[in-house]
Amino acid sequence: MEIISVDDIIHIKADGNYSIISIGDERRRISKKIKYFEEKLNGYDFIRIHNSYLVNVKHIKEIRLGRRMQLQLNNGTFLPISNSYKAQLMERIGEECKKI
Repeated sequence: MEIISVDDIIHIKADGNYSIISIGDERRRISKKIKYFEEKLNGYDFIRIHNSYLVNVKHIKEIRLGRRMQLQLNNGTFLPISNSYKAQLMERIGEECKKI
């Protein structure tokens, strides 16, 4: 068993009945679906951007809109943004910008 700070989680990727949690350059494969983490992290700085990805908003560096929407994380990773989650992401990013 390992305790991981929520702030250290960069993103979570769905992998069938498992999820892969990215913490810095390390990955942890957990036997829980991404939906489990989405529910548990509700109220924290996480947002679903794709059926396969849950992202910590604090680690977003850049959002690229256009035909192939994607975002870049502080660690250089690029992740796709699906059309179904775009509006929710843009609303959330707008809220984060108001806090600054």
